[in-house]
Amino acid sequence: MGERIIGQFAACLAERRTVPAAGREDTPGDAARGQAADEAKSAAVTAPERPARGSQEPLDLLRTAGLPVAARAAAVVTAAVVVAVSVLRIRRRRHARRNAVGGV
Repeated sequence: MGERIIGQFAACLAERRTVPAAGREDTPGDAARGQAADEAKSAAVTAPERPARGSQEPLDLLRTAGLPVAARAAAVVTAAVVVAVSVLRIRRRRHARRNAVGGV
């Protein structure tokens, strides 16, 4: 799963780097930087081939990470319920003691 995400990221990044930005004006220094980038790109490791857009299925993050997230959320909810019940019991005991001591 991790390789797939990294592969998609690398392919998307490579695509964005090769497509010129819309409305950007080239300056004289851009040609030199572009040539240096091309040389560095040819020496660097290339990203894996990107499949055609139509055949690429989206990542289902809920299916992938849903159970761990639900477990953490359940732990937080359980802790909140335990704290709430404890606070209510303490308040009831204090209230009962005041009524018993004061006689009211």
